[in-house]
Amino acid sequence: MSDELAHSEEIGLAGGQRHGMAAYLSPVNRRWIIRYALLMTAVVNIVVNGLLAWLSTIGRSHLGLIAVPLLGAPSLVTDTLGTFVILPITTTLLCSAGVRGYQRRGLLDPIPSTSLGPMRWIDRLPSGDLRAGVVLAVLSVGLFAPGSCALLVGLASGGVSRASFVIYKVLLGVALGAVVTPVVAVRAMAQDSLQVAAS
Repeated sequence: MSDELAHSEEIGLAGGQRHGMAAYLSPVNRRWIIRYALLMTAVVNIVVNGLLAWLSTIGRSHLGLIAVPLLGAPSLVTDTLGTFVILPITTTLLCSAGVRGYQRRGLLDPIPSTSLGPMRWIDRLPSGDLRAGVVLAVLSVGLFAPGSCALLVGLASGGVSRASFVIYKVLLGVALGAVVTPVVAVRAMAQDSLQVAAS
């Protein structure tokens, strides 16, 4: 397994065929990330975010830009910030458990943390899944919230229709999931994370 991983790294680095995260994953791990961390996650986010947005807006034809969380109606800014917090935490808990289940059945290769290359920062996330999810949530808010809120203020200051709100929440969930889930999956695949889970 280590020889195969080393060979894949040589191909990615020397041959220039793969770059970034893909250069440090075995073929089976790359397929898992594409199939589950990207495609399956997108389907789940479409269904879950769409359903939640639809249910939370029953009886409303128009959603405003901002409202008091929990007390007021759903709103663009409030729900955007909530997504940046909730999605990384739930994704970390569920995806990490899924990866380790596949590893226990021998269907995924563990990744030595020393083989993460430029993605080595993933190994600096807390060992506990909940704490790692909270850190990713904080990063998501810090990195994405300012720009997202500025766009919402500029493009939808008067609010949106219910249908537009549902579509927006679906697109937001899919986009954020495509960024967060592969990171969570690689963290769980890393050898150090597997040892922590087994201890």
